Amino acid sequence: MISNRQYDRQVKYKIYERLGVIEYWIVDRDDRSVEIYRRSGEKFARVDLGDTVTSPLLPGFALSVRDLFA
Repeated sequence: MISNRQYDRQVKYKIYERLGVIEYWIVDRDDRSVEIYRRSGEKFARVDLGDTVTSPLLPGFALSVRDLFA
């Protein structure tokens, strides 16, 4: 049986990448982490995050990772 965490990082990742999804976020409340992958050509590239999450798809949006898990 595959865990939700594995499903997000393996199955959904590959499907979304193949279908041309522009940006894919994985928010893991247990690890208190955020991973963002953005399209780079035909593949996803992991975005290096600082303390604040932003997205070119959401102009003006900014979220502190610390506040997300407060």
